[in-house]
Parts: sequence; C-alpha cells; structure tokens
Amino acid sequence: MIFRNSLKNILRSRGKSTLFFLLLLSITVVLCLGLGIWVSINQFLAECNDNYTTVGLFEYMGSEYPDDYIFDREMNSSIDEFNFSLITENENVLLWDRSARALGYIEGFERKDAYAPYRKSGVILVSDLGHWNYYGTDSLVIKETLYSSVDYTDKLVLIEPFEFEFEDGHSYLLNGEFIYGRTSYPYFRPKPFYNQAAAKAGYNDAEEYIIEDITRSNGGYLAGADSVFSMIADTYQVVNNSLSIFGTRNLEAMLPFHQQNCIFRTVIHSLKKNIQLRAEYVL
Repeated sequence: MIFRNSLKNILRSRGKSTLFFLLLLSITVVLCLGLGIWVSINQFLAECNDNYTTVGLFEYMGSEYPDDYIFDREMNSSIDEFNFSLITENENVLLWDRSARALGYIEGFERKDAYAPYRKSGVILVSDLGHWNYYGTDSLVIKETLYSSVDYTDKLVLIEPFEFEFEDGHSYLLNGEFIYGRTSYPYFRPKPFYNQAAAKAGYNDAEEYIIEDITRSNGGYLAGADSVFSMIADTYQVVNNSLSIFGTRNLEAMLPFHQQNCIFRTVIHSLKKNIQLRAEYVL
C-alpha cells in the first residue's frame, strides 16, 4: 500500500520528480568527480615524492649578474663571512652540497654566446698614428690581432682617449676592449688587465699592462711570444673558450642537471672517493 501510494504521488508530480532526480544525479556526479580528482592528486604527489628532488639554488647578485664568469672580489668576501650553519642546521634542508666550479679548456672549441667573459676584450698591435680632429680621437692601424672575437688586422681603429700620448712612427701593444662608437670604425678602450689567477702569479692590474711601446731603434717593432701581452691574449683565449666543470657529491642536486637544460653532459663516477664530475655547456 505504501509503495503503491508513493508511486502514484511520483507519477502525479512528474515535473518535480524529474527535477529532484536530476538534482540527485548531479550531486552524485560531482561527488564522484571530486573523489576521482582527490585520488589522482594523491597518486601524483606520491609519484613526485618518489621520482623528483626539490633543488634550491643560492645566487650572488653582483654588479655583473647574471654573468657569473667575471671574478667579483665582494662575492669572495661575502662567502667568507657567510654562516653556512644557518642552512645546514635548518630542519627543512635535507642536503647541502657546496659544489666547486672550475674552467676546463677544450682545444678547438669556440664560444660565441653573449655571456662569454671576455667577449669584448682584445689585445692588438697598432702603429701608423693618425688624428680625427673632429672627435679629438687618435686613430691607428691594427697590424696584428693577438686576441679578439673578430679579426681586425689591417683595419683602422679609433682609440678612446686615456692618459697616454702616442708618438708618430711608433708601434704599441694595447690591452682593452672593443666598444661601439659614433662611426662605422671599430673603437678600442684601453683598460688594465685583471685576472685572479694571474694576480696570484704576480701579474696585478697595473698600468704597464695597458700599453707597451715595442718600437725598435731601426723603426721596426718586436712583439715577443714571452711578452706579458701575449700571455694576456692567451688568457683571454683559454678563459673564453672553456667550459664550466662542476664537482659535486650529489649529481641530482645540481640545478642545471636537475632541470636538464644543458647541451651535453659527461659524468665520471669514482667509487673510491664517491665523487661525481659533470662537464657542461649551458645555453
């Protein structure tokens, strides 16, 4: 009797019964979708926890950032003064790896990207003094390019003014960098040379490493292979065309390796010392 009366009531109000059925159906679908999403997310998080490592990278944002190939004296001081126990003793840090980096030179490799450390630097041999009175600039002819990303041999170059008086008929070795100027000719700005490794060897950023008069008594010139300027040119060549070598005890903790954003990777593993090395060239 009860079921028969209930069925008659439902048939009597078909519209309301249909709407009520659709409401129950929609609620059921939403609950099922929510349950499915919750299960999927939990499964995804579990897979991430098993297969991925969260890597944090500390960077020093100096005056040349993001160009980290230029030696920064203030960065060395900051590292010496920093208390790394603030990181290692933090409860959220599972591993702290102070990786070491060095430069590895590869014969024949030539780097062209914008972050090459000495991309604008050059060591040139110049003579044939001239004057651009309109700009108040000395002009010379590059007789030999000891180092430059572009070979300017036999080209006229305009020298940015600095505290030196060029003499007619003399030849000079110049260290500095090529810059953009107001004409189509290359401009050269003489500047002191500084390199941390060279400074440790006794070659400081002194004024004599900006220019050298190599004129001989007979009017010719001599640029010896053992000249400091030749060594500066070799330094530019080696540093510019080197790759970064990283030493680490946990390869997966290296951010570029973790992000897989390098052109190639070479991994060497030593079981005795538990050391892994990675050579990479990052885009």
